[in-house]
Amino acid sequence: MIHISETLALHTAEGFLTDSELGQLRKIMRVALDESGWQPRHQAEILLAPPAAQDILQDATRRALPAIRRTMPSIAAAAPWSYTELSPGQEVPTHLDGIPEPAMAPRRLGRIGVVLDGAEAGGDFYIETSSSPGIWSGENVGETEGFLPHTP
Repeated sequence: MIHISETLALHTAEGFLTDSELGQLRKIMRVALDESGWQPRHQAEILLAPPAAQDILQDATRRALPAIRRTMPSIAAAAPWSYTELSPGQEVPTHLDGIPEPAMAPRRLGRIGVVLDGAEAGGDFYIETSSSPGIWSGENVGETEGFLPHTP
């Protein structure tokens, strides 16, 4: 059963990737980007990560699931991984994620981010929060949809 606190949690999975895996990912993505010539056309445009990168990241996710489940017990697996690239001055636009169809599985409950190369400057991270009722649909779901009873 999914509890609303799982959708509001922040969690760090230390050692998610080994140094060797991170080095392999950097190389895989560098080669894939060179071969494809892909360049983001706009901020936060994403590219599906290549199969070799998927393998490394899915293995890391499986290893980290016990730690992740301490905070988010409903997490079962990761969706396919994507790649995005931000240039100086770009940012991920402020947005809200949600579960548009609560009864429809799979439900996205969280997001994992892996930084391949940190920025020399910037790279700030923030999360906006609000107690406003405006972000909630006003509907409650329950066991039929896979949530705890009366979950907003």
